[in-house]
Amino acid sequence: MPRLLAWLWRRPAGARRSILWAALPLIVWYAFATIYYGTPLPNTVLAKLETGIPLAALIQQGSYYLLESLMHDPVTLCTIGAACAWAIVRPGVTTISMAAGLILQLLFILRVGGDFMSGRFLSAPFVCATVIVAWQAGAALMSRRAALMAVAGAIATISVVTPKSPWRVWSPLPLVDEMQPDFHGVLDERRFYYRYTGLLAALAGHRPSEHPWAADAAKRRGMPPLVLVADAVGLAGFYGGPGVHLVDEMALTDPLLARLPARPGSRIGHFQRMLPDGYLAGFSNCLQHVFPHAAVMPPEHTCLEWPAETNQLTDPRLAREYDLIRTVTQQPLFSASRLGAVVRLNLGREADER
Repeated sequence: MPRLLAWLWRRPAGARRSILWAALPLIVWYAFATIYYGTPLPNTVLAKLETGIPLAALIQQGSYYLLESLMHDPVTLCTIGAACAWAIVRPGVTTISMAAGLILQLLFILRVGGDFMSGRFLSAPFVCATVIVAWQAGAALMSRRAALMAVAGAIATISVVTPKSPWRVWSPLPLVDEMQPDFHGVLDERRFYYRYTGLLAALAGHRPSEHPWAADAAKRRGMPPLVLVADAVGLAGFYGGPGVHLVDEMALTDPLLARLPARPGSRIGHFQRMLPDGYLAGFSNCLQHVFPHAAVMPPEHTCLEWPAETNQLTDPRLAREYDLIRTVTQQPLFSASRLGAVVRLNLGREADER
């Protein structure tokens, strides 16, 4: 963002106006998302960022995230640091604005507590930092093209020899149930899933459907409708099909739970929510089960018919909020009641008395 603003500031007024046309697809997307989904930002923003966790605890966890990267992938943070140093030694609008973006991203990582997936939040800063280093090296030492090739080649070489480099796809990969030791909740998630979801694994004939979670969910296809309380809904939801209704404890797919505070002690990035009183009672003709456990669900956990979701929350304020969310997510798309609920939801008036 700082680089974009600096670039816009140096353009003529007419060129700046033309940027609005370039931004039109983004504007259209946000308008569509607000109407269709009910909010301009995805539900995961609330689930992962609005957790109620104290700022000091998030900053501490964010520090662990950066420290884990420094220990297992020193190339990334060293390159980012070199880019910021170049911006100080050889200041310019381009380098300073890009370095400001890098610093803001690092502050953002600290602010949100980092992530459970090692390196994910540092990928884009690493690319920008590589550009800065190559650009400045070219200005100081040689042609920019030669500098770009030299710097990129050096970084690629170092990355390949790093023990946990993502390029080392030929190294032994663990089975999905062989949990790796994490560093304060930060883990090399790619190695955890690569056997089933990696590109080279797919070329070798492996498929995500071989993952135990996917295989377990696939057994439920064709069974009577089922409601499951789940903590991993991606593979389970996809391969379970429409006959399985997942209640997502992580709140990634649940707009009500995403608006509740996280359960204390939750893993960073996987913020569990306590199910409010009466929430599961809304599926009154079903019994609940925690997924994944049994390979085949016993009959007593199936539904007599597809559950009719009702609002049986005992907290009055939360019940009003749930009514509003259900109107946004279940009513006809362009109905007046739904469009009014979309406005109220985005204005934060979901708890208003009716």
